[in-house]
Amino acid sequence: MEQQIPMALQVALYAASAAIVVLTVVIVNAVLRLKSPLDRVVTALENLEAELTPLAREIRVVVDGVRALSETTQVALGAVSGVLLPPVKAINHTVQIFQTGAAAFLQALWNGPSRARERADVAGGVVPNKKIVPNGVIPS
Repeated sequence: MEQQIPMALQVALYAASAAIVVLTVVIVNAVLRLKSPLDRVVTALENLEAELTPLAREIRVVVDGVRALSETTQVALGAVSGVLLPPVKAINHTVQIFQTGAAAFLQALWNGPSRARERADVAGGVVPNKKIVPNGVIPS
């Protein structure tokens, strides 16, 4: 017993087969047309790689050299700062003491001894004993 395939189904199968053959021919033709531009792109990329590889190696050598120089500089600066920083801090502290003394001297010279002593007491946390009179004037 043989089964008969309807005529419309046979036509559809033949049309699909023909479409697949035509599609394959079109795809093969497109690939063959793209082959030469793709070959040029591949050649250009290979040339670029050949030029960039030595440059990348040179850059790596330079970066390693700079890193080594940086580490050496950090060690040297650590040693120098260990030697120079304490005297510089001492000089800075001495200058600050002289500045405070000069400011106190000039204030005492400008304001007179009683006001300078009052300001020094207030700055030191000591509040001087004062009498307040009813009109709000503080006697010296």
